[in-house]
Amino acid sequence: MIQILTPLLDEDCIRIIRYLLSSTQLFIQLGKQKSRVFETNKGTLQGDALSPVLFIVYLEATLRNVSNNIPRHITEVIFADDIDFTATDRQLEGTMDKLANTFEKSFLKINTEKTEYTIVRRCDERHEEKWRHTKKLGTFLGDTEDMIRRKSFATFAL
Repeated sequence: MIQILTPLLDEDCIRIIRYLLSSTQLFIQLGKQKSRVFETNKGTLQGDALSPVLFIVYLEATLRNVSNNIPRHITEVIFADDIDFTATDRQLEGTMDKLANTFEKSFLKINTEKTEYTIVRRCDERHEEKWRHTKKLGTFLGDTEDMIRRKSFATFAL
């Protein structure tokens, strides 16, 4: 992590982050029972304000490596820790193995249970275009389908 941050931040910021990441003391609590205090130097504390920022920086560095390993026609759309890789053909499915390997080298794991494949292509019949009902960040990809959904929400709210 420090190697990734060093070219981006000044010496004082690096020193503070290094301090925050080192010699953290933790204990485990189950109900009213507490364990002994132990030290860790792995990552940041869950709930720490710095954790999401460092994760996004680390993820961005990993994604730059990923970009070198995927075909040009595949693009990524990123929002926080959600990443969508988009393509207009089935090559994306074969690319996921390469992506998983690249992520694993950075100690990140693609959650296969949450992995969705959506193939965006035109069909003779509009109802055959399954991608129109795929939701990304709360919005259907199909514009008509999304407007119908939003109208129903507005009607329901009245």
